Amino acid sequence: RRPLCNMCPVILQTEDGSHTAIGACGGRKIFPAVFQLAAFVSDYDMTIDEAVHYPRLDVSGTDQVTIMEHADDTIVEKLGHRFPGLVRRPNGVNPNLFALPQIIRREASGRMTGGCFVPSPHAKVSASGER
Repeated sequence: RRPLCNMCPVILQTEDGSHTAIGACGGRKIFPAVFQLAAFVSDYDMTIDEAVHYPRLDVSGTDQVTIMEHADDTIVEKLGHRFPGLVRRPNGVNPNLFALPQIIRREASGRMTGGCFVPSPHAKVSASGER
């Protein structure tokens, strides 16, 4: 069997000096989540908020391809042609069908933003003001 723990924390650095750290918990589901979030913020220029809310795929451990249920119908249709067993699933607290990502960005200015597993009750954390 494949290992249940596939930790792969990632730190991205941009030319302007910003740093973005990405990690997740979720066993075999970690790698796909971290990889997709890294692509969302680096290749597609998404904000942290956009990235954590964007639907992800999970292709870990089996031949089953799973996509979050809030994915656009056009995307699901195109992927369904390529992967006939594609399944839409909710991204919820229980059952946990996708990894639970965390992402933090420190901009060159020192401003920090972050996001995490959106459905979690702990995801609603905010800070205001300058420090």
